[in-house]
Amino acid sequence: MPGDAAEMIEENFADVLDGIAISNGIVRMSLAKADPDVQGKTIPVCRVVMPVRGFLDAYETLLEHAKGLAEAPVVVTAAPVAPRSPNFG
Repeated sequence: MPGDAAEMIEENFADVLDGIAISNGIVRMSLAKADPDVQGKTIPVCRVVMPVRGFLDAYETLLEHAKGLAEAPVVVTAAPVAPRSPNFG
């Protein structure tokens, strides 16, 4: 439907939550995407700013969805891989 509010929301893709800062009752979450040219480096894409109450509500919602994904199992967790020294291989 033209003019629908959801249609007008800007979308940004992010691979990772790059940081969270809380100050004066406001939470700022920085989102980033992986740099395709440099492994392990990220490129900031946007910042979400919201009151602490909204952040806590969002946290509860994310927990519910994460539990559902794990039970589905949409998300497959692997056993941790021990780091390997370049000196022994």
